[in-house]
Amino acid sequence: MLLTPIKFVGMQISGAHCCGVIHPDYFTSLMEPVSEAHHYNSCLNRKIGIDLEGNVKNCPSMTQSFGHVSNITLAEIVHQLDFQRVWHIAKDEVDICRDCEFRYVCTDCRAYLENPKMILASHSNVVTTLILENGKSGAQIL
Repeated sequence: MLLTPIKFVGMQISGAHCCGVIHPDYFTSLMEPVSEAHHYNSCLNRKIGIDLEGNVKNCPSMTQSFGHVSNITLAEIVHQLDFQRVWHIAKDEVDICRDCEFRYVCTDCRAYLENPKMILASHSNVVTTLILENGKSGAQIL
């Protein structure tokens, strides 16, 4: 039995390229997501995505498919341990995130990695310098 409520995203998503943006504009200070980020992945925990072809994935931008919507139920997929594996990737485990003071308020993306063969690799487009000493917002893209 799936006990997690389904949340719908109101913004228009025009393709997989809409995923993977890590930027201070997406930081959150709400207690629930910050607390969740201490133990779970802030983007993928309890998330299910269906790409344009009907493949069910943790995120439409990820390559691994867990089946097609016409052949398997979403409940069957979310109960697979392999599907849930990425839910448990906390920021303290991710390269570069583990040393960042913003790790619990920041989003995370496991779809676009510097080394796609390593699930704990740094995001390929991560913002590393977020607030400059003079108080101005700034960003340095790696």
